[in-house]
Amino acid sequence: MAIAAAKSCDINVQAAEIPVSSPTDGQWEYTIMGRKKWSVSVGQLVTSIVVPFSMVGTAVTLSMEVDGNVGRPFNGFVDNPTLESGSTTSPYIVWDKTRKKFIGQYINRQGDRYYYEHWPTELLYTNLTNYQHFCIYDEFDEDHPYGSVYTYYNGDLHAEKLTGQANVVEWRATGSVGNLCQGSFRFNGNGALTPASLPATT
Repeated sequence: MAIAAAKSCDINVQAAEIPVSSPTDGQWEYTIMGRKKWSVSVGQLVTSIVVPFSMVGTAVTLSMEVDGNVGRPFNGFVDNPTLESGSTTSPYIVWDKTRKKFIGQYINRQGDRYYYEHWPTELLYTNLTNYQHFCIYDEFDEDHPYGSVYTYYNGDLHAEKLTGQANVVEWRATGSVGNLCQGSFRFNGNGALTPASLPATT
């Protein structure tokens, strides 16, 4: 779900510690890890009081992701296209989900797409290290050219996005004369908070 006029987000993931005894060191407490839980708090500018009021006590699906100009830009995803021989000089950079690598995409004036392993800046996209960041770049969106962020880890790209089911347990609004009205939601997770998969290719 999207929170209108959201200004801040706090994600809290916790794991319980279960005390256990040691057969040889009884005066010290040891622990094993137990179950996990999560919650989310979102601050917002209040633009409505009826809609958020009615959400309290309901269940929703939450998605949290990193957006913005973080890391090197690329232009989307493909899945195992045929590679041409040689190289291209001015490609779009795309991630091949089957080969698990970046490749160059050239689109001619007729809209035909050709894919290459080699292009002038390929070293910036082929010498990859763990935790390197890349972001979707859309040159046709002047207002929001940068979109979702992805992290390279253990040979694949991973979306910087978490999703899960949550209960809306609290909504609070605070207002004063001459100031904008501030609001906040609190969500308690109901089940697992899971990483999102890569988007489907077209």
